[in-house]
Amino acid sequence: AEAAVIGAADADLGERVVAVLETERHCSLDEAGVLALLKTQLAGYKLPKQIHFTDALPRNAMGKVRKNALREAFGKS
Repeated sequence: AEAAVIGAADADLGERVVAVLETERHCSLDEAGVLALLKTQLAGYKLPKQIHFTDALPRNAMGKVRKNALREAFGKS
């Protein structure tokens, strides 16, 4: 349904790209399939190093995605 991209700490590069995808019910996406599609659309250095799936992205009262909450949940894995 929606996606957010965050930067997560990386020992070698300093920071790595992590994508968090909000999926709809009964969705059958997997990390390998999403990466295969993205490889046809993005340059290699822009590809996320990890992809996580969630039922809902955390939002504030204004409806904006709370990226700090995503970094806390997915930025260390």
